[in-house]
Amino acid sequence: MEWSNAQIYRETKHSIDIFIELEEAKCVVIIENKIWANETGDQLDKYYQWTKAHYPKYRILPIFLSPDGRSPVRSPEHSHHYLPVSYEVVSDILQDILKNYQTRLSDDILIALNHYQQHLTRHVLDESELKKKAKILYQKYSKAIDFIAENRPDVAEDVMHHIFETINESDKFEATTGMSRKLIHFVPKTLSSYSAYLTGMNSSWGTNAIFNFEIDNRNRNMLLIGVIGHGDNDVRQALFDSARNNLDIFSSPNETINPYYNRIYSRVLISRSTWEEGDLKTFIESFDKAWNVFIQNDFPQMLSHFEEVLSQFDET
Repeated sequence: MEWSNAQIYRETKHSIDIFIELEEAKCVVIIENKIWANETGDQLDKYYQWTKAHYPKYRILPIFLSPDGRSPVRSPEHSHHYLPVSYEVVSDILQDILKNYQTRLSDDILIALNHYQQHLTRHVLDESELKKKAKILYQKYSKAIDFIAENRPDVAEDVMHHIFETINESDKFEATTGMSRKLIHFVPKTLSSYSAYLTGMNSSWGTNAIFNFEIDNRNRNMLLIGVIGHGDNDVRQALFDSARNNLDIFSSPNETINPYYNRIYSRVLISRSTWEEGDLKTFIESFDKAWNVFIQNDFPQMLSHFEEVLSQFDET
């Protein structure tokens, strides 16, 4: 089969991971790549049916690529069409290419293939071997492992509990929702004395404030953000304009106000890399350091700008 004129598409043909079209040979290759996850729902069925409908006269070669060469666990109707292929096969093919075709390939291609081969060996194939050992251990000690898993410490919950207590113990803020491992809403206490501040319509915040702070840990990159929500349009606009005019403190991604929610402040409390490499002590230290900067520097300036805006509405 002649491959020199192959057209290769990555996640652009009906979201298929790799789609190879061989027009002269009237053949298409579907490659669904799964590292350590299963396919979702009838994903493979949809890919196969879409290809069959759009390439009715073509031979279809579906491949299910995974580290250990397992078969698909779902999509029973068409999963038997998919050929299971392991990354070990891919590694063997790369080794063969690097060994027998070096003189025909450019230096850039050789470097890329060598780097990818090393990546597979270090991070995918070694991991596959570890998973096999883990399965053996689990089969032998399943009850003990299940007990440990059910009672393992939840570090994210411990960190958020520390943050929740820090907010509630502060004389500057009040938490308006309960503690959650993903999100905490809180507001400045002093702003509640302004009637214009209490013109919000944001039921999920647990308050009728038009602006609130949030501790957002939904993406393993913990942020402290300030958000203008729904509410009186004039008040929203005035707060937004104040933020736009003071970008040394505020950070607004938009030049004009959004009709829904507007993030006007953001500070990283615990970075993604810290989450991946640190421990509970490191997480709390990172939060405490960023929180102190916020309390001592950013918040007083933000509060001053907001009080200036809100006081004008309360005077009218």
